[in-house]
Order: sequence, then structure tokens, then C-alpha cells
Amino acid sequence: MIGRSLSHKLGLWSTPQTINTFAVIPLPRVHSILIPGLCWGLYCQRQAGAWLITQGHRKYANSSLSCVRAAFLMATISPAAAAAQEAALLQLVTDSQTTNYLSAAGLTFLIIEHISTFKEEIRYVWQSRLSLWSVLYVWTRYFTLISLAMDVSFMFRPMRASEIRCRQFLLAEMTTSIMIIISVDCILVLRVWLLFGKGRKLLGILIPLLIVEMAGMITFGLLAILPLKDFADVGPFLNGCYSLEVPRLLTFVALPPFLMSLLMFSMTAYKCGQHLRLRSRRAPMPMITLFLRDGVFLFLWIMLYSTAELIIWHSARPTLAEIPIVPATAVSAVLGGRILLNIKNLAYDNSNANPTIELTTLSQQHLSAPLNRGNRIPWYLQTGEVKDVRNSEEM
Repeated sequence: MIGRSLSHKLGLWSTPQTINTFAVIPLPRVHSILIPGLCWGLYCQRQAGAWLITQGHRKYANSSLSCVRAAFLMATISPAAAAAQEAALLQLVTDSQTTNYLSAAGLTFLIIEHISTFKEEIRYVWQSRLSLWSVLYVWTRYFTLISLAMDVSFMFRPMRASEIRCRQFLLAEMTTSIMIIISVDCILVLRVWLLFGKGRKLLGILIPLLIVEMAGMITFGLLAILPLKDFADVGPFLNGCYSLEVPRLLTFVALPPFLMSLLMFSMTAYKCGQHLRLRSRRAPMPMITLFLRDGVFLFLWIMLYSTAELIIWHSARPTLAEIPIVPATAVSAVLGGRILLNIKNLAYDNSNANPTIELTTLSQQHLSAPLNRGNRIPWYLQTGEVKDVRNSEEM
């Protein structure tokens, strides 16, 4: 750590808010640092003494006088070394702010999605029978909100970069993110299972693939995080935990979900293409169209964030490693929830407005059948032909 290593070289006693904070103060010129250094030394002495007293270490409170000694010794650092320390600190703070702002944006996007779809949730989830689809929707929706809110609150909290505590946070963040990604993949698996006629053999293949995906992500994540020991520690200048090492094994964590989504998208495109080739010109199949459209959107998003993760975790600075986690997890959960709500919406419209319709009761005939003309067709599935048919019926 920047401050801690310097304090060891100087042979000074340090506290969590003294040397670690002081060692990274920019020192552009020797003749201009003496007086500011003395002021910072006195401030550090007062702050460290107060901190030690509150922690019950009264006998060490007076020892913070070494911070004043550091002020004099820091005046002897060369301008080049001071400039390097200043650049390192500014880069670290910039990376921290970028990570925190993107994480807050991801959480905000998730909250807005919760608010905007709450009516549909009441209508299609809470008013329907208890089923695997409903449980999966509620789990993905609210577990994501709770876990990401805790992650973001931790990122914005000033703290001392304890090795054990930071490693525990990174492990918890990785575990919750993997659980959410696997939940979204479960939605994709159920969609494919529904498209292919709900065969047991297919389910017997897809479920083990999910288990292998989860095991691979957890294994690579543990191998990347457990060896981490050095974390940035600059006192109140930095929020959250940022490793100074490069966890390159995190690159492999992005591969299993990408390969799984590629397989699910390929199977969805193949089956939907079979149905759409048999489609009558005057009888569209909005359920199949919806499956294909949502599958394309979700696959494109997974491909986008997987590519970003591969680039960041392979080539970027280690302090940027947390950037894609919260936004990618939030958007994936939103798209997974939207997929279920869209299917529920069309199933509801095509079942005489029965709020208890369940997706597991849909057959191949339901998927391939045209939408009841007496019911509402969503605007995003309307075509010119369908609009002409509806207008002629209304006349």
C-alpha cells in the first residue's frame, strides 16, 4: 500500500488515519511543502488521537506525534517522487469515482424498472397462481434489488482497507452476482424448454449445463479473489475496496454465461425460425415473434457486457475490475424480468383475459397460434397487416 509502505521505510508508527492519509499528499516542490506539511501533521495528530481514544487505545493517543515527524521528513521527497505519488492518488480516486457512479447508475436503472413495471407485476405475478415462473420472477427481481443496494452502499462508505474485510466483500459481491446471472439463465432455459415442447430429455441436458456454468463461475471467481492481499488504503480519500493486484483469472468468469447465452439464443433462433417459416401472412404468431425478439435483445446485451468484462479484466488497471459488475447484473435482471412479463402479457391476452394463466400450460399450438383478434395486440408487435385486419373488423 502506498502510505503503509512509506511509513515502514521511514520507521514511523502509523494509525489508520495518519500515515496512510499523509503519505499520498502531493509534494510538487520542496520549498513549498514545509508549512503545509506542518499543518497537515498537526491535523493528523489531532485526528489520530481522537480516533485512538474512541477506540479505547488511550495509551497510544500521544504517539500520533510521529505524524508531525512525517511532515518534516516528507519535505525531503524529490519532486519526481511527489509527482508520481500525486498521479497514483488521482488515478486511484478517479477509478473509484468511475466505479461508484456506474454502480449507482445501475442501481437507479433497476429501481426505475421496479416502479415502471409494478402494475404489470401485480397483474401477472401476484394475482396468478404460485408457480415456478412467478417464484423465479420474484426472486430475480427482489434479490437483485437487495444485493445491489448493499453493494452500492458499501462502495460509497469510507472505510479502512482491511485485507480480510475487502476480500469478504469481493467474495459476497461475486456470489450474489453469480446467483443473479444463473437465475436469468434459468429463465432462458425454461423458455427454450417451452419452445421445444417441454421434453424431459432436453431438460435433463440443460439443467446440468446450468450447474456446470455456475460451478465454472464460482471456481474461477474463488481462484481470482482468494489470493488477493494488497488493497488501496489512503484513509478518508477513498471509499470501498480496490485491489492493487490484477485478478486476471476473472477473465474466465465471463466465459460460462456468454457460452450459455449463445447456446440458448441459437436454440431459440432455430426453433422460432421453424415456426415463422410456416406462418400465414394474415395470421401472425406474436408469441414466437416475442420469444425471438427478447432472445435477440438479451443475447446482444450479454455479448456486450461479456466483451466489456473480458477487456477490463484482462487489460485494464486492477482498480477498474469492479466497474462492470453492478451495471451488468442490474440490466441482466431487468431483461430477465421483462422476458417473463412479456410472455405473461401475451398469454393473458390470448386466454380470454384469464389472470391465472400459467406459462407451463402453454403448448406448441398456443405458441404457434395467432393472437385472438378480439384482444389487444401490443404496439411493439403490431404490423401493417394486423392493423388493417383490426381496422376492417372495427368498421
